Amino acid sequence: MRTKTLLSGRLFALLACGALLSSACVTTRAKPPPPPPPVSEAPLPPPPPPEVPLAQRLVKAKDLFDAHKYDDARAQCAKVLDKDPKNLDALRLTAFSYDLQGNLDQAIAGYKQVLEIYPIDEGALLNLGALYRRREQYDAAIALYTHALRQKLPAEEAVKLRNNLGVIYRLDKKYDLAEATLRKVLERTPGNVDTYKNMALLFYDENRLPLAEEFSIEAQNLAKKQAKKGVAEDSGIWNNLGLIHFKMDGGKPARAMADFHQAATLNPNDEAAQMNIGAIAMRYRDYDTAQKSFAKATELKPNDPAAFEEYAFALSGAHEDKEALAAFKTATQLYGHDKCEIAWQEARIHKFTGTNIANAMATAQGKAFQDALGHYTTEWKADLAALQRYQAMTCHDEATKQVESDLKTAQYMAANPPAPMAPPPPPPPLPPVPKAPPAKTSAPATAASLPAPKAAAAKGAVSDHGSPAKRGTAAPPAIKSGAKTSKPASPGTADDVAPSGGTKTAEAK
Repeated sequence: MRTKTLLSGRLFALLACGALLSSACVTTRAKPPPPPPPVSEAPLPPPPPPEVPLAQRLVKAKDLFDAHKYDDARAQCAKVLDKDPKNLDALRLTAFSYDLQGNLDQAIAGYKQVLEIYPIDEGALLNLGALYRRREQYDAAIALYTHALRQKLPAEEAVKLRNNLGVIYRLDKKYDLAEATLRKVLERTPGNVDTYKNMALLFYDENRLPLAEEFSIEAQNLAKKQAKKGVAEDSGIWNNLGLIHFKMDGGKPARAMADFHQAATLNPNDEAAQMNIGAIAMRYRDYDTAQKSFAKATELKPNDPAAFEEYAFALSGAHEDKEALAAFKTATQLYGHDKCEIAWQEARIHKFTGTNIANAMATAQGKAFQDALGHYTTEWKADLAALQRYQAMTCHDEATKQVESDLKTAQYMAANPPAPMAPPPPPPPLPPVPKAPPAKTSAPATAASLPAPKAAAAKGAVSDHGSPAKRGTAAPPAIKSGAKTSKPASPGTADDVAPSGGTKTAEAK
């Protein structure tokens, strides 16, 4: 009972306290604050795009590469390599795109990166060897191929590398090693067309022309057998036979040109055949044919410096100097270094142009003279720079003797441009035309005022003036002894029309 009373008392106290608290809250509660002003929130950024799978990026890179958009293709490959640094497809495509753009240092570095990951990659080995060959770095190419041939390679890849090794030995004039290497290929694959082609070129270089022709014809026979099985006939065999016939015939072009044209007919994209057609055309100063063939070669091999160099010589021979200089510039960039022949020919072009401008300035006045003066200074400074490049390379060829003289000429002409001629003095004023005297007015004559007619001469009498000469039979005045006579010039043959000069030529190497 006591417990119940205590609990009831506590409960009452709590209730009373609650009432007090409640009352106090009611009497002391403040007014609610006003709602805050609306806050303008920045829009949320869009969600990140879903990540493109690597395989899809590689497909896009390949499509861009096939469209010759090499920079864009490399950008896609770079995103793949960010996620997968050892992705061989991306590395191969990157290196090959640099190769096709003529960025040889980057291409070489790219192929080496592929080989670090996969040392027997066929494409990287063949392409890297080709770059070493282009730069005439034969020792590097030999080391590359010999190292690869020590690896366990697929049989077909080993044949290709050994053939290429034989070619490098030939270019490096190590003919015994070249022949031994190529014969080893024939022992293992007796019907290999490429090996017969390479043997023919080896004998061609050694001037063993009957053997060269024999191996070339055997390559043709093997190629015809393969053609029956659906394999396209190799145009390179005809091209090589043309080289052999050209040398065998002492430079007479008939058989060689027929072989080269046959190669181009079989394969219009045969760069070597196009180059050789152009070379023979240059020998006969057929610059139009040469330009077409070399231009086709530059399209087929846009990274081949020799094609651009020969194209430039053909353009120069036809006096298309601006285009020739552009082609020489491209060739130098692709070679990766300057060349004596290019520097010399560029100097000749600038000298020829500068001389023509100087001649034109002799009669120019005012703005025409000032415009010509700017071109004149540019051409002679360019001539001087090209000659200095030539001299810095310590070139030794037929042009060396003339360089010192041409350097002095270029230095003088660049520093002493012609001065404008003084304008001719104005012609003296014409004398005033005298006024005609006023006509006299008189009365009309009458019959009485006219003089009497003169009496006719007596018949048979001689006139004081002698007998009159018949019309049209008067004798010409006599020409004094020693007097010079001249025949009037017919239209178009005036003395101030100079005959056309000789053609400026540039022989192809």
